[in-house]
Amino acid sequence: MTVGTGGNGVNQATGNAGGTLTFASRTPVTAIGANGIGALPTIGVTFNMSGGSAVGLSDATGLTAIPSFTPTLGSAKLSIKLLANGCSGTPINYTITINPIITPAFNSVAAICSGGILSPLPTNSNNGVAGTWSPVLNNTATTQYTFTPNSRQCASGTLTTLTITVNTNTTYYADTDGDSYCDLASTNQTCLGQAAGYVINSTDCNYTNTSLYQNGSFYTDADTDGYNNGALQSVVCYGSTTPTGYVAANNGTDCNDFNTEINVWHVEVLGNSSDDNCDGQIDEVGPVLIVTAFQCGITLAHIATTMEARQVTVANLATLELGSQYPAGIYNVIVTQRDTVKILRMIKR
Repeated sequence: MTVGTGGNGVNQATGNAGGTLTFASRTPVTAIGANGIGALPTIGVTFNMSGGSAVGLSDATGLTAIPSFTPTLGSAKLSIKLLANGCSGTPINYTITINPIITPAFNSVAAICSGGILSPLPTNSNNGVAGTWSPVLNNTATTQYTFTPNSRQCASGTLTTLTITVNTNTTYYADTDGDSYCDLASTNQTCLGQAAGYVINSTDCNYTNTSLYQNGSFYTDADTDGYNNGALQSVVCYGSTTPTGYVAANNGTDCNDFNTEINVWHVEVLGNSSDDNCDGQIDEVGPVLIVTAFQCGITLAHIATTMEARQVTVANLATLELGSQYPAGIYNVIVTQRDTVKILRMIKR
């Protein structure tokens, strides 16, 4: 006969007389009735018990049931002699074994990436306890699973849990041209870190040119004089600096975007039949007043005549000479720098 522990912690006995009694080492072992040791009448039948002291079961007489007892780990040969109507039967011997309570043990499960393969959990523990897991496996979120032992095992009532970590994936992009910017068409989703040849940045606009890797909005400056042609911004694939032929700021409309000497901030140059400063007028520099001695008594058609216009730089100012070829007189010199105009009156003797 085998006596085991039910899933609810109550000791149960089944089978015919003779054989093995197996208990878990819990305190106490529940009393087992006479019908648990054989098909005996329940009225007028008693028995004597001996041989169980090694496992904590004391000898006793006149019993109608194996009494509750505090078990001790080990094994003993238990002898049962039935008594009825003044007669005694042949002793029935059992081997009674007290097993330790086992806490199911399992190997940990390595973390996986979200959506990765998650193998079924083992239904038998490393120390031989069978059972089931709940809830169902989930390969998209970190989950704690609980193991429930099957009944009639010497298993601990303490819950055994196992947590499987599911890590979030990161999307990496192939860096085809090695500029640290990606090819959107080639991706790798993983939680294991950045692989060689892949980057997180996903803005590469030219997968074959390492110097071009980002898009930006710019104004067209075809003659590269720093002024745009008035058209709307366009999206351009470029690198670390503003691309050639474009400007980032709308800093004035260039009326001739094919000539670097014509833009809204250029000084008007006289006599070239060109609107150098894009103001809609050609050669419109203000006149210089010239009055000389030999003109006395003469009615002049103009009292102002433009002598010359010259473009100079700051570096040239220290050595600049004006009017050496003109006669003595009073001259107006107009100095223009962008939208600032100054008139200097000079007297040549």
